[in-house]
Parts: sequence; structure tokens; C-alpha cells
Amino acid sequence: MSRHTENELFRIVQEAISNTLRHAKAKRLEIEMRTVQQTVILKINDDGIGFNVDDTQVASYGLQSIRERTAEVGGTLRLVSVPGVGTQIEVRVKQQVEGLQ
Repeated sequence: MSRHTENELFRIVQEAISNTLRHAKAKRLEIEMRTVQQTVILKINDDGIGFNVDDTQVASYGLQSIRERTAEVGGTLRLVSVPGVGTQIEVRVKQQVEGLQ
């Protein structure tokens, strides 16, 4: 993957960890990254208190930063959170094959 994409994914992980430590009251945090058919899939799961993703107050700086960084690398973001159960963040970034556009 490009250095730029690598850096943005690293920053997304940092922000997700920070949010989990500050807000989630989680006992468990899992981070998984894999590549499937030229797509990098980053998943971050916690078992924290969760939140309502439709709540306007949830538009925090941290989540906004994750959205912006995902868009910066042309990726897609899926955010699922269930109050009392936890939160899952999934970022997918399609990688270009060298020499092809």
C-alpha cells in the first residue's frame, strides 16, 4: 500500500484507540487488518458502552477525523454501535495494482 494510505490507516487506528480509552469503558479492543483481492480491510471492535450513531452529539472530533481520513484515501467507512454492547469500525480501501490505473 502507499505510504500515504498506510499513514492514514495508522492515524485511524490511533483515533479509534483514543476514543475507546476516553469514552467506551471497554474491557476488550480488537484490531484486525487484512487484504482481500486488492482491498485493505481494517476492523476495530470494542465491547464498550456503545452509542447511538444517529445522535447528532456523536459527531465528535474523533469520529469526524476517522471519516475524513477514510475519504482522503478513497475508502469507505462502516460504523456500527449498539448501546450496552460495543462499537465496530470498518474501513475498506481499494488498492491500485502497480502499473494499472
